[in-house]
Amino acid sequence: MRRALVAMAVLVSILCGGPARATEAPAHVVMLSASDPYLPAFVVLDHAAREAIRASSGRRVQFYAETLDMLRFPRAQIEGEVIALLRRKYREVKVDAVVAVETTALDFAERNGGDLWPGAAIVFHTVPMATLAGRPRAPRTIGVPVRYEIEPTLELALQLRPQTRRIVVVGGTAEFDRGLQRLARPVLDGLSGRLKVDYVVDSPLSEMLAGAAKLPSDAIVLYLSMFRDGAGAQHVPRDVLRRYAAVSKAPVFGMFETYLGEGIVAGEIASYEAQGRRAGELVARVLNGERPADLGVDHAVPPGCIADWRQLRRWGIDERLLPDGCTVRFRELSAWNRYRWPILGALAIMLAQAALIAALVVQRQRRQRAELAVQQSRMELAHAARLATMGELTASIAHEVNQPLGAILANVDAADMLLESGTDRIADVRQILADVRKDDLRASDVIRRLRALLAKQEMARTPLDLGEAIEEVLRLLDAEARRRHVELVAELDGARPEVLGDRVHLQQVLLNLIINAMDAMADTPVPLRCVVVRTVAQPDGSVEVAVVDRGQGVAPERLPRLFDSFYTTKERGMGLGLSISKSIVEAHGGRIWAEGNAGGGATFRFTLPVSAGVFKPVMQERPA
Repeated sequence: MRRALVAMAVLVSILCGGPARATEAPAHVVMLSASDPYLPAFVVLDHAAREAIRASSGRRVQFYAETLDMLRFPRAQIEGEVIALLRRKYREVKVDAVVAVETTALDFAERNGGDLWPGAAIVFHTVPMATLAGRPRAPRTIGVPVRYEIEPTLELALQLRPQTRRIVVVGGTAEFDRGLQRLARPVLDGLSGRLKVDYVVDSPLSEMLAGAAKLPSDAIVLYLSMFRDGAGAQHVPRDVLRRYAAVSKAPVFGMFETYLGEGIVAGEIASYEAQGRRAGELVARVLNGERPADLGVDHAVPPGCIADWRQLRRWGIDERLLPDGCTVRFRELSAWNRYRWPILGALAIMLAQAALIAALVVQRQRRQRAELAVQQSRMELAHAARLATMGELTASIAHEVNQPLGAILANVDAADMLLESGTDRIADVRQILADVRKDDLRASDVIRRLRALLAKQEMARTPLDLGEAIEEVLRLLDAEARRRHVELVAELDGARPEVLGDRVHLQQVLLNLIINAMDAMADTPVPLRCVVVRTVAQPDGSVEVAVVDRGQGVAPERLPRLFDSFYTTKERGMGLGLSISKSIVEAHGGRIWAEGNAGGGATFRFTLPVSAGVFKPVMQERPA
């Protein structure tokens, strides 16, 4: 049903309006220009007028473009030939409207329109209001006048350059040029009482340019137009302006829109596009059936202040001197104005990155302080663990020290007896003194080792002989091992590697592991109580130390947690020994682990990197 209604509507449209529109004769419009239609101003005017006619007319429109070119060539010289040509061209064409561009074209159309384009409406634009004042209007003539705002432009120029003492008026000798000069003279005559006014209108362009380069700083230039200079050379006004402004020592002002961007500072300017559009709308109304007599002459397009930002900068004119509402063109946006949001985004990212970096730096400093505190705590714990270990070995240490002290006392008593006997036994006394020295050194060595282990010091990694460090620990524990009926066996690798480490801390690891091994064998039969300390060089450049016992072993489910802090398998243990040992080994770049033995007992292993691959020659192995 919907499709049927749409099809019916299309059919009615075709039957009612389509054939009439298709068969209706097009309207004919002549675009009559007084000058070169490709001049910048006329291009804008023509395009705007054509677009308005197409948009507003209910008929198809066929355009004809004609140029009189009487702004450059004298009218009397070419008018007869132009009329004859146009009469032949439009003999068979019914023209509906003639768009007269500028005063010369309007005059021509009104004089000859009845002959060339009988019945056609004449629609003008770009004709000054002063030209229309007191002029009789033909019944079929309508249009949009233009206001050449010479006086407001001069007032604007004096507002921007209050130091002005001289006005230089630059123009040409063509008919259009002279017409603008006639409009300007009454305004300039009113200023002659307080300003000097010079007219530069009859000279060749070269002389004008030379004079422009010598203008004083208190002058301004009012540029009108120059289609022809004093030497008769023809020009495009905008091109002349560009050359003149480039060398002028005074700012240039003008009142035509196409002068903007070519050298003028500012002016009171009417839009060419608005003028052309308004004229086109009048033509469309005529083509749509309205009578020209009912339309009449439209109001002029109001001008407005427009300034060139680049010229304001060139002449050091403060933009704040412009009147309110003045439009500033060609403004060169700063990087901030052009890229404000990208800059803000980049700044936000940079600030976020800076904040993140600052937070990371603070966090890193806090972490370093925390690591130092942890390291300090670890050192305190390690020292406390050594003290606790020495406390456990008090009896053995006392026995170790008392033995040489007792021997020293016995030797002193023997020497005293020899001396009291009065016999000459110097050789025996010497032997006694040698024994005293040996026992003293033995006691001193025990105390030195104890002091080294009990000393509170920072970890210092230096090359050391791992075999010697192990042997010192075994000698220190020798008395404790005898007390517990445990055999200590050292199976050191033939190649004695040097490791980079701290002797005291590494010996603390060995002490802890060996004492744990002896504790684990408390219920082991005496003949089987044996702790083996073994070193083996590894292919990866490290050395492995293993402490093997024949104790009760470790349950497999407990192995992963053995080195956790405060985890212990002893009834009265604190769970810190193995944790501290792990920290010390890892601080030396190694690792530590435990595993059960197939025949019972457990083996604790740890690795240490070898110091620059250095190996010492084989030393005599110490028997347990």
